[in-house]
Amino acid sequence: MINRIPLFLLLPSSLLFLHGQSFAQSADREDSLRTESVHPIDAGDLPASYGYAFHQLVYDASDNSGEMPAAGDTIREARLYLGSIPGDADTLGATDDNHYGHDEDAITSFPDYNGNGTYILTVPLHNITDSLAFLTGWFDYNRNGVFDLTESATTIVQPGDTSALLNWTSLPPGFITGSVSQYAFRFRLTTDRQVTRRPAGAAPDGEVEDYLVSLHAPCAANINTLANMVVCAGRPAQLNASGGVSYQWSPAVGLSADSIANPVATPAVTTTYTVNGVDANGCPGTASLTIHVNPAPVFNKRSDTAICSGNSLQLYAIADIPVTYHWSPDSSLSNSIIDNPVATPGVSTSYTATATTRYGCSSKAVINVQVHPSPEFTVIPDMPVVCLGQTVDVLAKGGDVAEWYTDTDSLITTKALITLAPVRDSVFKVYMAHHRCAVSDTILVPVKVHELPVTGISKSSDIDCAHPEVMLAATGGKYYNWQPAIAISDNLVANPVVSPLKTATYEVTVMDENGCTQVEAVTVNVDVALAFTRYPIPTAFTPNGDGRNDCFGLKYWGQTNTFEFSIFNRTGNMIFSTRYPGDCWDGTFKGMEQPAGMYIYMIKAKTICGDVLRKGTVMLAR
Repeated sequence: MINRIPLFLLLPSSLLFLHGQSFAQSADREDSLRTESVHPIDAGDLPASYGYAFHQLVYDASDNSGEMPAAGDTIREARLYLGSIPGDADTLGATDDNHYGHDEDAITSFPDYNGNGTYILTVPLHNITDSLAFLTGWFDYNRNGVFDLTESATTIVQPGDTSALLNWTSLPPGFITGSVSQYAFRFRLTTDRQVTRRPAGAAPDGEVEDYLVSLHAPCAANINTLANMVVCAGRPAQLNASGGVSYQWSPAVGLSADSIANPVATPAVTTTYTVNGVDANGCPGTASLTIHVNPAPVFNKRSDTAICSGNSLQLYAIADIPVTYHWSPDSSLSNSIIDNPVATPGVSTSYTATATTRYGCSSKAVINVQVHPSPEFTVIPDMPVVCLGQTVDVLAKGGDVAEWYTDTDSLITTKALITLAPVRDSVFKVYMAHHRCAVSDTILVPVKVHELPVTGISKSSDIDCAHPEVMLAATGGKYYNWQPAIAISDNLVANPVVSPLKTATYEVTVMDENGCTQVEAVTVNVDVALAFTRYPIPTAFTPNGDGRNDCFGLKYWGQTNTFEFSIFNRTGNMIFSTRYPGDCWDGTFKGMEQPAGMYIYMIKAKTICGDVLRKGTVMLAR
């Protein structure tokens, strides 16, 4: 039993495709096709603008079991093909569909077109099937790179036919010059009539053959252009063509546009430009002119540079051919008509050299010279002072190079900033150089070292029931600064009076007339019970709920054995009382806000220093 099956039924689904869909979607899949002994399609090979056409190849398989045969059992069928050689197996989009065997053999020569409106081709073929086949030929006679609907001719191929006639009618009397130089032909033979209506895409059987050929066709246009001309290199020349409605210039190099009547040409060398034109009837013509280019000077010039104020430098801008020179501005130049003048600019300047040949061709070169102020070498500070045991930073400014040395010429560092910590009066040296300005200097830096002040600190006593305040005393300096500055009479004197409410340590920074400092510290011990008797009590409060001064009481009561805190109104009635030192009065009595005015408070407590009784008044403000 003989089965006819398309090869794509025997291949993995990964190898199947339709144009623009999933078949051969990647180079990897195309590579896999190439490794097979056969490929599933016969493909066209015209440029991509014409679209891809491909036909499935049909294979025979011997199989008596009634089941699908294995791929290895298939045998190539040859029943419907163009010419005398069946279509071979190609990969889609191959640059030459003869790559795997020559099968473009249907047409061996194409007749020229005589302008009579008809073009006829006899196409050898074979239809050894029991079905009608259809042959369509596509002829890109306007050479626009695509197959238009009017460019096809179709005929029916009967079973057993060995040739078919294709007749293109209603052709123009002359062929125009299109975007492609040759004429493209595509022939498609298949049993699927629908396929014949399009130049690209898939066909289930048959063969496709593509040709790019040159034909002679009647047509000519009277295209004219300008006479030959002479220009300087780099200078533009206006071209012009006439006699046509569209133009194409070549070469395109050096043209502002290559498809207009009047492009601007700027050729680098002598060039012959050819213009191909088409007239209103679509007839082509050609004309040419030569632009002779005289060379313009090419410079070998000095690069942009920088100098220091007061310095000079030699410029140069040397042309590769004989020229005359002119430099500008010329006020700071030694000579403005030579190729290498000496410049002494006072400010940053752009010098322009113009070189002109005997033909009047010129070029310009620009050299930018930036002028920097001459450097000023300085040391900050120039006479450093340091206290013994401390450091001082000294900065060398103005140079590209800074090298610090001891007074015995031992190198310390090559950094501009140095940190010195001498133990005695010393002299250091710094060498500075400025490369651009080619100047250098060595500066001596004397460093004065002061001894630290001899300081002391003392206190008159500690704070207890008998001593509510203490005098501190510091010695050895000219300036003093005590910290913390709390409960102290003056933190900037040598002997302030302090009255802390709890034990505190005071530090004093003692500075002498040279700015050298020492830090001393002293601790003042406090009997916290006595602090209760001296702690200031507020004279007013405002219970308005703003979070500030809303409740009357003391934040610090000291140590007590018993404690009573009471508030009385002006009639002598007690409206608040507590035995807890942390409580305070919020200005109410039995939940009722009390009126603004003066109220009497009384505090009774037993402390380690004896019984304490404090009375006073407080203003309730609303």
